[in-house]
Amino acid sequence: MLGRIYAGELRKIVRPKSMIVLTVVLALFLFVYAIVYNFIGNLSQIVASTVDPDQTTDQATEESDWQGISDENVDYVIQMLQQNIDELEKEYKGKFGYRYYASVFSAKAQLKAVEFMKENRLYDIKVLGYNYSLNSFMSETTADGFAQDYMSVVASVIAIYAVVLGAGLLADEYRNGTVKLLLTRPITKNQLITAKLLAALTVCGAFMGIFSLIGYIYGLIAFKSVATESIYLVFNARSVIKSSVGAYLFGDFVMQLVQIATMLMIAYFLGTLARKKTTGIIVTLLIELGIVSSILGLLPIQIGLLVPNLSLMDYFDASATVPTYGNFFISLAVDLVYIAAVTFGLYYSVNKRDVI
Repeated sequence: MLGRIYAGELRKIVRPKSMIVLTVVLALFLFVYAIVYNFIGNLSQIVASTVDPDQTTDQATEESDWQGISDENVDYVIQMLQQNIDELEKEYKGKFGYRYYASVFSAKAQLKAVEFMKENRLYDIKVLGYNYSLNSFMSETTADGFAQDYMSVVASVIAIYAVVLGAGLLADEYRNGTVKLLLTRPITKNQLITAKLLAALTVCGAFMGIFSLIGYIYGLIAFKSVATESIYLVFNARSVIKSSVGAYLFGDFVMQLVQIATMLMIAYFLGTLARKKTTGIIVTLLIELGIVSSILGLLPIQIGLLVPNLSLMDYFDASATVPTYGNFFISLAVDLVYIAAVTFGLYYSVNKRDVI
């Protein structure tokens, strides 16, 4: 029975007009972003070709003290990084908040990267956030860099669509009075809630997957791929793991899906609780845009907020911007608690309230 309800809810969501609009918007973003990415890539090449060779040499020599690691300077670099950490901790002694913790966390992650290089004598490796960036405009343009940047654009658009969709899944049924008609069929409230949620997640996931794939295919046509190249990730500022560009990109895609699904569920819960779609949309967008997190970001309470903890991939980046006093496992626990609370609240509020 759940399968039949799910299919019916899927047909409700997949309306030609809304699907066409969403497709056109994402295709337009792809077209515009492809032009911008190509322009920036060409511009960076022009700038590089016009730089004075002597200036380039001097700059490279200066940067080599930090990023051109070798047996000769690795101890010096470690000393400088440790000194940087000590200065940051001294500067922000007695203080708390995002600025302090993000700076110290990133500095410790970079120190761990260099210590790993020294221990394993791997001075020419690429460490994400230390001497390598996948989506930097001023780095080499690649299919994977384009795909990651465009995927972020797609995720932003789908996230807004998911909030609007989720907020009205049951709120519209209450407003139109059709929820009573739905429950005259041999289905339970839990089946109805689940079918609507699964249908909405399917549509949002399908759009995210299809257009992320289209973006990657375009990237493969226009640029070279570095998906199989090895990179090293500093996990939680405590350990270094070997991965590949493609694996990291896939992990980023999965986390974008999780963030979209989470916001959809929050909008679903709030819209249903208030029985007003507008309320669900407004409150969820305030949460999603990080307005609350920005206000409370100067306080230790940030570790208990949802949005700062949703970006779990930041814990694999040596230049991470993580929540105050956060680490991967705390953020994961916070995310699970919020998702469980929202899920429980959704089912409980519907089952304990009259449909009228």
